[in-house]
Parts: sequence; structure tokens; C-alpha cells
Amino acid sequence: EAALARAAGERNDAKGTQDVAGQEPQIEALRFREQRWVPLVLIAADIAILEFCLYLGYLVRALLDVWFPISLGPPVYIGITAGVLALPLAYYLMGLYPGYGMSAVERMRQQVTATAIVFSSLLAWDYLAQDGSWSRGILLATWLFATVLPPILFTWLRTAFVRAGRWGTPVIVIGARAA
Repeated sequence: EAALARAAGERNDAKGTQDVAGQEPQIEALRFREQRWVPLVLIAADIAILEFCLYLGYLVRALLDVWFPISLGPPVYIGITAGVLALPLAYYLMGLYPGYGMSAVERMRQQVTATAIVFSSLLAWDYLAQDGSWSRGILLATWLFATVLPPILFTWLRTAFVRAGRWGTPVIVIGARAA
């Protein structure tokens, strides 16, 4: 028993707690606090990268204009821009903001699924409700870029947040053995 008590005291001392006979060990306060602004930064970054994807889709369409000359007016771009902004809402509904505890594979799967649902819906909306007035070339090219670029941006942002000590949420692990 004395050896066990000594071992327990050594473990408590190693963790920065004190075990005085008859008193509970003191627990240090957590130094990390969840950063409530991180999801807002992720949403803003996703909006920016998705608009950049739309711009890249426009550039692809402009390059193909030589073979497929179709004039597109500002209402087309405004409608597509508004439709693309539905993607951050889909990401939110899939639990991607902030997505703490989600593996990279699961996050990628959720992002690809949300992107496919949103762009399929936009293409269906264009065909059924707008009689094809939006450029399918821009939508398809934007879909391709929106499938690739947001996961890359998220990986970069997460790495920056981890290095700065701003990523994660405090947890308590309770168990009978050393963790």
C-alpha cells in the first residue's frame, strides 16, 4: 500500500498537482479556450474560395467561347453567384463548421457530397425553372474547382490555426487507466 501511495503521489506531482493527506488534489486550470471566431473565418474563407472558383469557371468558359459563342449577361452571373453561396450553408448542415474531431477523410467525403448535392441542384434548377439560361459550362467548371480548392484551403487554414494554438476544443478524458 505504501508503494502504491508513493506512486500515486509521484504521478500527481508529475502532473503539477499536490496530494496532501485528506485533501483532494488540485487541478490546474485549462490554458486553452475554444476560439469562437474560427468557424466564422472558415465560412468567410469558403465564400472567398467559392467565388474564386466561380471566376475560374468563368475563365474556362471564356476560353471555350471560340468554339461555343454564347452571349451571357450580368443576370446570369448574379444568379450563379447567389446559387454558389448556398454551398457554405450545405457545409454547415453537414457539420463542417468548425468540424473539430472530424478526420480528414470524413471531412473530404462530406465536402464532396455537399458540393455534388448543391451543384446538381443548381443544374436541375437551371434546367427545370430557368429553361437553361445559366451557362452550364460555367457551372460544371465551377463544380470541378469547388470540389478541389476548398479542401486544399481548409487544410492550409487548419495547419495555420494548429500552429497558432487556435484549433480545437477543450475536452476532459475520463477513464480508469492512464491516458
